[in-house]
Amino acid sequence: MGITNATLGALNAVSPEFSVSDNNFDISIYGTFVGTVSIQRKYAGEADSEYRTVEAVTAPAERYGEVAGNWVYRAIMTAYTSGSAKIKFVN
Repeated sequence: MGITNATLGALNAVSPEFSVSDNNFDISIYGTFVGTVSIQRKYAGEADSEYRTVEAVTAPAERYGEVAGNWVYRAIMTAYTSGSAKIKFVN
């Protein structure tokens, strides 16, 4: 099982990348924050400019997913006013 944690507390703060290969995964976004956290992904081997937003959230959220292939995920604070969003990726 892989776990990646991050705290995003500024505009454009980015989590470490989290790799998922043909597997299930969970994403937890929690904490007290005013802003938008975007969950992004790209196919393994693509350039960082290829990240695309899968979902944007403005409040704590729990997400579960299943993927085929080799994907790399990250979270980025795309709008920020205050507080800190905590991110946990698990697979």
